[in-house]
Amino acid sequence: MSLAAAQSDALVREVDVTFPSEPNGSFVDRDTYLYYIRTRAGQPFDQRLIAEDVKRLWNTAFLEDISVDVSDAPSENGVVGKRVVFRLEERRRIRIVEYIGSKAIVRRDIDRKLADLNTQIAVDSLVDAARIKRVEDILRGLLRERGHPYASVTHRLTDVPDTAFTRLTFMLDDGPREKARRVTFTGVSAANERAVRSRMKAAKDENLERVLAYYHDNGYVTASIGAPVVRATDVQIPVTEGKRYRIRGVAFDVNRAATTEALRPYFSLEQGGFYNDSKVRHGFEQAREWYGARGYYEFTGYSDVHPDADGAPVVDVTIRLSEGDQYFIRRIAMNGNTTTQDEVMRRQLGLVEGEVFNTEALKTSVKRLNQLAFFQPITERDVKVEPVPGGGRLLDVTFDVKEQRHDKVNFGGGLSQAEGLFGNISYVTPNLFGRGETLSLVAEQGSRGSLYQATLAEPYLLGRALSGSISVFGGRTAYDTTTIANAYSESRRGATLSLGHPLSPFTRIVFGHTYEIDDIGIADSLLGSAFSSAGAPALASSDLGRHADGRVMIGIVHNTVDNLFMPHDGVRLSAGVQIAGSALGGDFNYVKPEAEAVWYRSTSRWTGIGLRAQAGVLNPYGSTADVPYYLRYSLGGENQIRGVGLRTVGPLDANERVLGGTKFTLFNAEYHVDVSPRIRVLAFGDAGQAFDAAHPFDVGDLRTSTGVELRVVLPFVHLPLRFIYYWNPSRDAFQPQHGFRVAIGTTF
Repeated sequence: MSLAAAQSDALVREVDVTFPSEPNGSFVDRDTYLYYIRTRAGQPFDQRLIAEDVKRLWNTAFLEDISVDVSDAPSENGVVGKRVVFRLEERRRIRIVEYIGSKAIVRRDIDRKLADLNTQIAVDSLVDAARIKRVEDILRGLLRERGHPYASVTHRLTDVPDTAFTRLTFMLDDGPREKARRVTFTGVSAANERAVRSRMKAAKDENLERVLAYYHDNGYVTASIGAPVVRATDVQIPVTEGKRYRIRGVAFDVNRAATTEALRPYFSLEQGGFYNDSKVRHGFEQAREWYGARGYYEFTGYSDVHPDADGAPVVDVTIRLSEGDQYFIRRIAMNGNTTTQDEVMRRQLGLVEGEVFNTEALKTSVKRLNQLAFFQPITERDVKVEPVPGGGRLLDVTFDVKEQRHDKVNFGGGLSQAEGLFGNISYVTPNLFGRGETLSLVAEQGSRGSLYQATLAEPYLLGRALSGSISVFGGRTAYDTTTIANAYSESRRGATLSLGHPLSPFTRIVFGHTYEIDDIGIADSLLGSAFSSAGAPALASSDLGRHADGRVMIGIVHNTVDNLFMPHDGVRLSAGVQIAGSALGGDFNYVKPEAEAVWYRSTSRWTGIGLRAQAGVLNPYGSTADVPYYLRYSLGGENQIRGVGLRTVGPLDANERVLGGTKFTLFNAEYHVDVSPRIRVLAFGDAGQAFDAAHPFDVGDLRTSTGVELRVVLPFVHLPLRFIYYWNPSRDAFQPQHGFRVAIGTTF
């Protein structure tokens, strides 16, 4: 960078920027650079102001070199002025990224690892030495995981002729495949020895990346790890810890769209606290979401960490931001939807033509399209975002999808506690005539039950965001006791009308009305107190016969779960209340509020956790002092507590017969490992209980079941087949201690 001398009393006649090394013009818009230059034509010539302009331009992080030429520019009246030209050389942008030389890892492994750590190097991004260094460290760690502890990784940058782009090549040398029996560290203080050791997975996997991250997250800004020293079958790894630095100050540079006050909370760096690199990375992730939601989708940033020049254990942190331009959407296009109408897809989108390109709305749009299940699963990579040639800050967005088969005729069967041995046939089209309407016809017949149901659902009634459905149903379910088959049965037939309205992209309020006729059958031997089969329902003659149930329901559902049968991430929260009464044509008056919370979180690409909590209360009112057994709560079965029988958990009478409760609570937990996209192995724990009106909720009285389950999604019927082995730590005497069963579906 050079700055020619000039007189201080002259006027500036002209200010310009040029790009001598860029024959095709600059990548960043010329006006963007002029924005940072405060020297203006007509002002007195000021070398200090020009020096500040150079500093501002340099801090944009767009430039490789800056020089300033100042020359005389006399006017017509003979007064000598100055012409100031900023000669700018932009940083190279990466056009091609390649990895060569390794036989131990392939491109797919590398891309997956970098994506998991959010360290991808994007095409058209600026050359970032710090990010390239981090990728090299990650690649070394990946090769160590594959049994190559002495691998080396370097890189080279090669200019693409006649362009402002460069080719980035990572050169990988696997080195010998060796497994060290013992790994030791040198230079580690006693205070850090235990933490460093805990971050090593095993002697065969020297996960030095995690060790270095520990230091950088705990104030050791200058910590480094040297090359391993191999001695026979042992490996010594030298560590230079350096000083532990506290933060003296945090500054933000080049943030025009966002104020410093808005950005500071994202980074969680407290003055006087130890420097933490993970907080900085997390801050950039949040800042990227903030900028992306406002159209700055090219946003990048990095941190400058400067230890005190006099040797004090403090650092000054500067968060440098490259906001880029704000982009707007010119056109949104759909590609590949051969059956589904464009309108059906567009109403799932959070993006709007003419408005800013919102990257967070793009994520929401992808998730909502996947929830339709009309297409093969798509990711953000399947969405083309292309600048409009000559269009300035305009983008075209194209969603590339591939239709799945919509109409499904399924034949199936299985074994469950509810239906026993059963067979079924169903016809389902979730996208009737490509309009997004759902038609479902189901018929099921089993040894202990049957079900017949027809449902028509319209997601957009009258062209508005108002869903509606009508369902007609009928069926019968019979329950066994330990001594009598089909001792108790429930036959139901009725209809449900419902309306729903979205409150947000994943939240919906639902209103419904159901009227049904229930015929209850009871074996004579079950009536009265003389029957003492443990676990059987405690029934009265008033339960027998025909009952009418008319009820209305209002509920709210928030659902971001990403897959119905093989979920990985998301939450499903629901709460609702049913109100039944004689005014609605029913025989019983009651209010039944219920709530459920389901949470899924992936812990890696193949593993994850699932949790569910559910509770409900049944309150009779008016002329109804009590409700029949079939309306009361009793738990059990593979959809609730996997190791016990259906409706066998609840309050018991003196003969250990199930009375049914007026309230219940249920908890489920799963840890899963995906063997393939259709096969999942999981460990589970279930706990629940129903209580009568005289007893409060009591966690100590919960019945529990634990075990393992193999779940296979069958390709033709698209339903999970489940093989469950269970063990019941806390159970009633009539329930099994352990066992095995086969089922269909999921627990939650």
